[in-house]
Amino acid sequence: MEKEGLSVKFIKCLQLSKDCVSNGCHNFSNYINKRYMERKEKGQNEKLKMTIVKYVLVFVNLFYMVTSLVLVDIGVIGQIIHKNFYLWPGFNMLLLSMYWVATGVILLFVSLFGIIGAFRESVIWINIYGILMTVAFVLQISNAIFSFQLIGRSYSVAYEGVKYLMEEYAYSSFARSRMDWIQANLCCCGNEGPSDWMQQRPSKKSYYYYDRSTTTTTTLPTPLLPSSCCTRGSNYNDLTCDNYYRNGCTIHIREFFSETVMIVGSVALAISVLEMLGIALAFVASRFMQKTKTVIEKKQCEELGNVATNMETMKNMETDCENREKVFEIVETVDENIKTV
Repeated sequence: MEKEGLSVKFIKCLQLSKDCVSNGCHNFSNYINKRYMERKEKGQNEKLKMTIVKYVLVFVNLFYMVTSLVLVDIGVIGQIIHKNFYLWPGFNMLLLSMYWVATGVILLFVSLFGIIGAFRESVIWINIYGILMTVAFVLQISNAIFSFQLIGRSYSVAYEGVKYLMEEYAYSSFARSRMDWIQANLCCCGNEGPSDWMQQRPSKKSYYYYDRSTTTTTTLPTPLLPSSCCTRGSNYNDLTCDNYYRNGCTIHIREFFSETVMIVGSVALAISVLEMLGIALAFVASRFMQKTKTVIEKKQCEELGNVATNMETMKNMETDCENREKVFEIVETVDENIKTV
């Protein structure tokens, strides 16, 4: 019996606690709805939404600012890395690095413009920001397309570049230093192999680049095998060496540039997708701000109208009071006259 009584009491306590919780939740939801309606009547909800949109724009543009700095760093690092691979005047890798730097600077300017427009809560500024972001998006897509096109041309570019350096090797200190660096660091020799050097003949335009310390404008050099073709530890004597690298340099350069450009193009595509989100956010935020400002101005006009109506009512009441006082004065004078009579 005692156990049954305890169980009944426990069930009643649970029921009471459940009722308290349900009543508390119901009261809390009523409180939230009441506060929401009060804020809505005062126009504070619209201001809160405007603030949220503003700081979302600021956060997104801070991300774009960091991305732009990364792009500039990639361009500068690429310029430094590819400097030793500057094979010939028409080579495009340095142009690609400069394009990265230019794209990063443009994106940095656009992101700063977007942050200023967000803090000013200006619809015009945000619309211009959306247009500028569209321009940055087009440049980024162009960068990606240019990168992927360069992958398809990487072999011909590498082949022509190495061929140019070999033709100018005996006449130009620039070509000689570049070719020696490539062969020594990539462990390769010639375009497709060491036999390329034995078949090499100087360029017809080499007199523009000849090195006076090695030859003259009238004397052509004999075919040679550079010491940079020799493997480490081999003897180099009479333009030949015991062991030399048997692989050509074109394959190594092509692989290096193809991998680099593939990474660059993939990053450009990823950033362009993020820029598309920024463009959509800019125009949606502009439209939302315009609509919200219209609602706020309408409510302010209604409040001013209510204030004006209340002021007119108060003036009417004051005039009524003045008229009543005049009537009372007239009645008092009449009473006094009657009393005197």
